[in-house]
Amino acid sequence: MKYIFVTLLLIIIIWVCSKFVGCSFKKGVFKPGLITPTGYHVRDHRVYYYGGLMNASITELAEVDASSFEVVRLDYDMPGRVSESNFARDKEHVYWKGHIIPGADPASFEAYNSLRGRDKNYIYDRVRAFSDDPDHYKHLIGDLYLDTKHIYRGTVMISDEPQNLKFTVRADSNSMTYLADSKGVFASNGMRMEGVDALTFKPLPGVYCADQNHVYVFDNLVLKTIEGADPASFKLLGGQYAIDENRAYWHYTAISDSDSDSFKRINDMYAKDSKRAYFREKPISGSDPQTFNALPGQVSCSYDKNHVYSGSKIIPNVNPDDLPKDKKCKFCNEERIVFDE
Repeated sequence: MKYIFVTLLLIIIIWVCSKFVGCSFKKGVFKPGLITPTGYHVRDHRVYYYGGLMNASITELAEVDASSFEVVRLDYDMPGRVSESNFARDKEHVYWKGHIIPGADPASFEAYNSLRGRDKNYIYDRVRAFSDDPDHYKHLIGDLYLDTKHIYRGTVMISDEPQNLKFTVRADSNSMTYLADSKGVFASNGMRMEGVDALTFKPLPGVYCADQNHVYVFDNLVLKTIEGADPASFKLLGGQYAIDENRAYWHYTAISDSDSDSFKRINDMYAKDSKRAYFREKPISGSDPQTFNALPGQVSCSYDKNHVYSGSKIIPNVNPDDLPKDKKCKFCNEERIVFDE
């Protein structure tokens, strides 16, 4: 009986070890378990990169010299702890997640983080070389970097004139960064801003900017001119609403017949002036601006003393006097409105 118990116990230990710890009792074979860490694993003269539990791919390193193999540690790795680096090397090659980095020099290779590294010749992003001036490569601002030849957004070259950089500006920490070289103004998203006057350029919050002639906004990656906007008096109200001395705007569209002196943003979708309420840039027909407000809980549901609205449309057969005072709006469309229980 004792012999049977010991045998069963050994079988259970072996099963747990193979399933959860990642042990293998076959020479040179790597078999990960549930708690096997992501990274490089050496088994005899073989080296593997394991993607971890959420990406359980196993890559056996080609042409690897296991005797000289090592992980390229990061400066911020904790001493005595497993490195977070995805880079490794042997005497012949540098690897990223088990893949050979073509042409990388093992002797001089350093890892900056899990994606970026350098050797004496290049800066690398994963397995791709993109700057051949590693000694002068440095951070500029945000996700912009430069060396003596180029300015980069990530790994994409956005200017070949770092020596002619005229300014690097942004309105605040949440705004887009803008730069200028001898060819004109360009944004940190890599887009050249054709026709923008660099001498009078000024950044505005978010994705807005202006020069002496126009106000501009990025719509995804397309630079739009806000037609008719006055740069000298243009003011953002929050979200995509703005005013100048003449009218109000939503995104890059002028709001027809709006009164900028009394215009007030309610939320990202609604605004009002002394004459009417607006949904985005659309006037809400028949709305009463004195009593108009958004319903708590939904940015596109609203009411005034006469009606309840979904967007700019009246919801029929709903009396604003019957709206619950202490509940948030859960949902509305052009047919009904629902409140939290």
